[in-house]
Amino acid sequence: MLAVLPAYVATCAAVSLVAGAKPSFHAGVSPYDHRIVYVGRWDRRSTVGPRGAWPGVEVRLKLHGAGLQVTIDDTGPDWLQVEVDGAPTRGVQLQRGVQTLEVRMDRPGMHTVSFTKRTEALVGAIQFLDFEPESGRLLESDHKKRLFQVIGDSMTCGFGNEAGGPNEPFKPDTEDAYQTYGLIASRALDSDAEIIAWSGRKMWPDETIGSIYDLNVPSDPSSSFDFRSDPPEAILINIGTDDFKGSAPDEAEWTGAYKDFIGRLRFHYPKSFIYPAVGCMLSDTYPEGRQARTTMRNYLMRMVDGLRQAGDKRIRVFEFSQQREEDGYGCGYNPSVKTNQFMAVELEDQLKRDLRW
Repeated sequence: MLAVLPAYVATCAAVSLVAGAKPSFHAGVSPYDHRIVYVGRWDRRSTVGPRGAWPGVEVRLKLHGAGLQVTIDDTGPDWLQVEVDGAPTRGVQLQRGVQTLEVRMDRPGMHTVSFTKRTEALVGAIQFLDFEPESGRLLESDHKKRLFQVIGDSMTCGFGNEAGGPNEPFKPDTEDAYQTYGLIASRALDSDAEIIAWSGRKMWPDETIGSIYDLNVPSDPSSSFDFRSDPPEAILINIGTDDFKGSAPDEAEWTGAYKDFIGRLRFHYPKSFIYPAVGCMLSDTYPEGRQARTTMRNYLMRMVDGLRQAGDKRIRVFEFSQQREEDGYGCGYNPSVKTNQFMAVELEDQLKRDLRW
């Protein structure tokens, strides 16, 4: 399979996927080279290269040259978003197994390239094995000065956000974490974002986000995350839609589990600003008569009021506007890309107000 994908602005480039091939410009660069930046959680235990599965994990690098070849092993098939000089290309569908992704510029010179995993962990995991600049060399790439974390379920993953409508079945090619509110906001704020999300996850009592939160690769219980890395300045917890889509959970049990989870976050990140959130999908009209949105909001407000009275002042309930039919729906009534754009603006505004970004 060969896909030629032009970049939209800034630098004309072609991106090609060559399955099972690894042409060589010259000696490759180790994926652990200090000049390469990895954003999000990556499992670095393998000597051949880091492995990433969470949606939105990113590899970012800078080079002086005419192109770049990247060797990748995928368990998916996952999708990657390639950026060249800040301009997104179309998504690239990887194949299972080892393959080479080629990014060729229209002119040699200084370029930045990034690769963002569009699909979530239930689709697969990717492992970067080798980087080969063409007619040039890698340069030192930079971490962003800011970092925030978004914890969530399907809407945070981008589940079907590019689907044609709510009744379209899920396919990996319509899931685009690059076009979710978290990553849209991070680009607008010139920040890095760490996305910890898996579709269908709850706060309580089962299939909880807490059961996988401490992992580098959520499908691998042995892949413990090292919390000694740089802390996020803010953490948004957008969990609860699946908890309230039927009958409301018991308030004491649900908020007890939520407070325990916040306690874990506070242990690792004592200075982060934490936002328990009401998501865009909850409504007071569906399920009929259950006032799901108001009920969740009230649970969170009472919980956060108690935490603030106990001394935690860096916590606040954040509520996304309810999604609108005229803005379209992704599959399963998840938010569309357009709705994610509106959500991103709301999140940006809140972070600017509270953190002076």
